[in-house]
Amino acid sequence: MSEVKVFKTISGDEVIAKVVKEEADHWVLESARILFPQNKGDGTVSLVMIPLITVAENPELQTESDMIFYTKNIMAVIFTVPASLEKSYLQQVSSIQLI
Repeated sequence: MSEVKVFKTISGDEVIAKVVKEEADHWVLESARILFPQNKGDGTVSLVMIPLITVAENPELQTESDMIFYTKNIMAVIFTVPASLEKSYLQQVSSIQLI
């Protein structure tokens, strides 16, 4: 089963994704999304999830949505993703409605 993790890249993006596989120099990610803060106009901020790569197809990987994310491009990894963020992410990338 895949784990959901959040990555902070060297470019400053925060990426949430299912980790399919971990290697010494890279991660194989599925359904990666950039976390983008959005001002709701009432003084609060929400997180919007935008696909990291809108078209990802690599015949060497198992699914169309798999991608390789090299560790040299990552500044930090959050191993324990807040439950509400993980739930929102999983609802967006699957057809399952979580309660």
